[in-house]
Amino acid sequence: MIRRPPRSTLFPYTTLFRSRQVNSLRNHLVEKDQEVEDLTVKYERHAKVLKENLGKAEAEVRRLDAVIDHVLMTFSKVANIVQANDQLKRLWDDLDGKQFVRDKSENT
Repeated sequence: MIRRPPRSTLFPYTTLFRSRQVNSLRNHLVEKDQEVEDLTVKYERHAKVLKENLGKAEAEVRRLDAVIDHVLMTFSKVANIVQANDQLKRLWDDLDGKQFVRDKSENT
C-alpha cells in the first residue's frame, strides 16, 4: 500500500516558521517588558525629584511671604517716614497690593 503524503508538504516548514515567529515575539515581549520597567524606574525617580523641588519652592514662597509680612509690619510702624519717601511709599503700595492678591487667591 502506498502512503499518501500529507496534504500540505510545507507542514514542517510552516511549523518551524511559526515556532521562530513565536520565539521572536517572545523575545520582543521580554524587551518591551524591560523597557516598561526601565521607564517606570525613570518615572519614579523624576517624580521624586519633582516632589522635592515642589517642596523647596513652597518653602521658599513661605519664607518670602514672611519677609513681605515683616516689611509691611515695619512700614506700618514707621508710616510717617514711609509716606515722606516716594520710593518707600511705592514699595509699600506694591507690597500691600501683592499681599491683597495673595490673600484673595488663598481664599478661593
